[in-house]
Amino acid sequence: MKKNNKLSPSQFLSTALSCIALLCIASFAVAENTDQASEQPWYERSFEQLLDTKIITPTRDTQSLRNSAAAISVYTANDIKRMGIRTVKELLERTTGFFVNKQLAGAAIGSRGYIGDNEQFLLLIDGHNANSIVDKGPGFFFLFPMLENVKRVEIVRGPGSTLWGSDAALGIIHIITKDGTDIDGPVATYSYATEDRYRYANVQAGEKLAEDISYIVSFTGAKAEGFPEDGVDPFWPGRWEQIDDSWELYFTAQLRNTTVHTRAADLKNSNPSMNVFQATNLDQPPYYRRRHIYLDIEHSRAISNSLSLELRVFTDLMERWQKLRNMINSKGISTVMESAASKENALGLELLGKWRPHSQHALLFGLRAVRTEIDPVTNNVSYPSTSEPPSAGTVFNLRVVPEDIDENIAVFIEDDWRISKDINSTLGLRLDRNNLREKNTIVLPRLGINWQFAPSWSSHYSYNTGYIRPPVGIGFLGQETFNTFTNDNSEEYTALIYGASDSEKVYSHDLQLQFKRNPLIANLALFHTQIDDAFNFLFQADSADDPTRILFFINTNTIKSYGYELSFQYLPISEWDFYGNLSHVLQAKVDKLTGSEAGIDYDFFNDFTPFAPDGTVAAYPQQIWNLGLNYQHKDTLTLNLHYRGWSDMHMSENFTNRKISFGPEHFFDLNIVFNKLLGTQLNVALFAKNLLDNDDSEIAMLLFRNEWSERGRSMGIKLDYQF
Repeated sequence: MKKNNKLSPSQFLSTALSCIALLCIASFAVAENTDQASEQPWYERSFEQLLDTKIITPTRDTQSLRNSAAAISVYTANDIKRMGIRTVKELLERTTGFFVNKQLAGAAIGSRGYIGDNEQFLLLIDGHNANSIVDKGPGFFFLFPMLENVKRVEIVRGPGSTLWGSDAALGIIHIITKDGTDIDGPVATYSYATEDRYRYANVQAGEKLAEDISYIVSFTGAKAEGFPEDGVDPFWPGRWEQIDDSWELYFTAQLRNTTVHTRAADLKNSNPSMNVFQATNLDQPPYYRRRHIYLDIEHSRAISNSLSLELRVFTDLMERWQKLRNMINSKGISTVMESAASKENALGLELLGKWRPHSQHALLFGLRAVRTEIDPVTNNVSYPSTSEPPSAGTVFNLRVVPEDIDENIAVFIEDDWRISKDINSTLGLRLDRNNLREKNTIVLPRLGINWQFAPSWSSHYSYNTGYIRPPVGIGFLGQETFNTFTNDNSEEYTALIYGASDSEKVYSHDLQLQFKRNPLIANLALFHTQIDDAFNFLFQADSADDPTRILFFINTNTIKSYGYELSFQYLPISEWDFYGNLSHVLQAKVDKLTGSEAGIDYDFFNDFTPFAPDGTVAAYPQQIWNLGLNYQHKDTLTLNLHYRGWSDMHMSENFTNRKISFGPEHFFDLNIVFNKLLGTQLNVALFAKNLLDNDDSEIAMLLFRNEWSERGRSMGIKLDYQF
């Protein structure tokens, strides 16, 4: 049964008192600081600054937000501070067309009706690709607080592979950091929250030494316990929100035409997912860790008034360790223990040219080459067996990828023409070749047309393509690997694993209608996305007690989704700002649930299927909405009240073939910021996350218990001081 969303009297009283206390403190602070008013009305600053915000992700060239026709959401440092956002996860939860949950195999990002592992999304940090080619793209770094030294975050919905490569198949999350010109003296920040006990500290310092010479350095340490299910529901003690002594060091320096970026980060979670059925023979503790270190040097030069070149040289080290307890997608297997380790070292360069022969024509072209050395990749699985005596507890090496070299080279071009005063067209093409994961050259086209048919109205159509090669941890295309082992009874077994047959291919059509006139910005977007050969994971049930055990990394057939997205921002008077968005997926379905791999038939509809009985993608709500308001009192106080919710999440009821729907669910956040408290350089923020104490992202609980965990509320304080 689904849990009752009504608050108990004690919960209602606690929530009400919390809100009243925060608002009273806010009122007191306003009364104490009314003499520090800003001369310029806040909404006039905000509206113009919003439209003139410079962005780079959609076109890889600087343009203002007012001229962008991409399906993009942009958050500045002030937006993040005003909303009380701690992590990229919290930012995605408020972004049009995105949904984040945590499943048994880890935290997952979803968009426009589709959710899976995270390799479909590209995480960029100052233009540097932070994805792994071995495992799950950006991994779980979006759970880490990387936002303290951020200038803005640009989030693109839909494919962007033509300009950014195969990682950008369903979306791009681009973090642009501050430089030495954005900070005036050292700044220290500390944040602490109750319940999940998410706390982090950041120290950053920077300086502009000359007109074109500056630097900034930022260090963040974080730790969180997550929401402790122990004692609340012993059935489900795991928690993906936990962070164990994780940290990030980031440094940026500009010396005239050369910019250096370097990052070292270590994210750890010692308790990601526990054994649902309390199997005593699986005694390995769950664990997740990813370490990332890179150096990126960028040099730009103007060759002439119309031509400029940028050269980027970079090196990466990515290491990953993971042990977790998981449910296998099969009737015959209930619980498995997965463990994996990988290491990759990359060296690459990218050349980007920008040529503008005249004011109506711009040409962008580039070359990217990356050589990645992959150390042996292990992927071990242990699972229970009904054999006598049982052989459970033995670790079976289902995958050992030997040391190898992955080479990727791509050339791309994009032509932008202003056909007339009101019509602009874009045509792009990318040729991308990989020697290890596929050995094929792929073609990724892009087309866009923008029509400004009235002073405040514009429309945009775009056709974008995306592409995802199988991560090395999934296997090379068509790979077939045998591993022989001996169990405790000296019986010899063979583990047979098949790699996916094809890469994922994404095709997307977007049609947008935009309205921009002070004080309103509004956008309507219609989308249609098709994913061919999506990756999935299947264990052949009949092989549980057979001498040959078979594990598939296979291609789900074709998934199609279509729907619409609405968003707006309205600034009616000087102190108030209203905003909101709605994403409605009208359909997201796989065309068929059955298939065959290596001559063995399979059926995706089983107890733990990723699809509902009619093929609807499970664990993704059909409707997601956000509403919020910002209040600014002069320069002394800002308040953000945010409401989000979702409805119509389709699943299969346990052990039946009946389709059920969950929702609606409702969540409220509150954030109050006191700027320069009592005339000092101290800023204080009081925040309350999820006042109704729900947890909208515990999909595993929903899958196995048909209910939500009743944990999710957390309240805290954030302090930052500029020296």
